[in-house]
Amino acid sequence: MPWVFTQGHPLDTDSLVREAEKRGIKLDLLALRELYRRGLLVPFVELTFRRVREPRTPDGPEPIAASSRLLEIRQARDTGCLRDLSAEPFKRHLQFARDAQKPPRWWNGFIYSRYQLLALCELKGVLDRRKYQVRGGRRAVRLPIPDPLLLDRMEFLRKIASPSQPSRRGTCPSSNPS
Repeated sequence: MPWVFTQGHPLDTDSLVREAEKRGIKLDLLALRELYRRGLLVPFVELTFRRVREPRTPDGPEPIAASSRLLEIRQARDTGCLRDLSAEPFKRHLQFARDAQKPPRWWNGFIYSRYQLLALCELKGVLDRRKYQVRGGRRAVRLPIPDPLLLDRMEFLRKIASPSQPSRRGTCPSSNPS
């Protein structure tokens, strides 16, 4: 889709956390990972450093990229290094936070859409009930098991942000999602 991310810059995880805070929602990388695990807020795409699919090139001219992240997304698409995490089951090995072995300039490659910020108000109740714990010397967060209606609502909102992407849970509710 040549015009994707041209109206609003893509958000990496740090940007998403900052934008959420501006909206009164406290997020951190542990909570983002748990939202992904629960299927509530899946990164829009993941930029990888190895080829995960066949490269794709645009069918026609594209608008000028207004951000370096958009340039990175296009390069990943063109080289086959762009993954749609919503089309795949949860990948437990994906890292949201930089560990001590990673270089200071490392980033996780996750991109969110500004439209996904709209879903955060729907998740406030779940986020308010999160619990932090220490497991095996590592800090973790646990969210309550989401209600199936909330999962359907999150899928519906994701499809609004990207109508061409496949569904993880099946079809969206056909009635009014409110």
